[in-house]
Amino acid sequence: MNRTLLWFVGCLLAAAIILASVLTLTLALLVALLAIPLARRRDGRVGLSGLLTGFGAIWLFLMANESASGGTLDNAGFWVAVGVVPLVAGLAILSGIVLRELRA
Repeated sequence: MNRTLLWFVGCLLAAAIILASVLTLTLALLVALLAIPLARRRDGRVGLSGLLTGFGAIWLFLMANESASGGTLDNAGFWVAVGVVPLVAGLAILSGIVLRELRA
């Protein structure tokens, strides 16, 4: 599978996890289990990077939308960190992959 497509599939899987979490936590965990075959691939770090980056970006978008609509959270710092940590981790994995490819 093309690496760009694999990264995009990871982002779509992250979106599916977030949407499934709206319905029920059990459904979100079942969708998250789809990430296991994605990460076990030979080039699974690319898919994992897409999953983390997609989750973090979508989560931060939803938090920004909540804030723009006038909503408030009791512990906003924690909920923003829930999006920032996976986003930074996914971008770090992706930059490591790109640097390794450029050296080769």
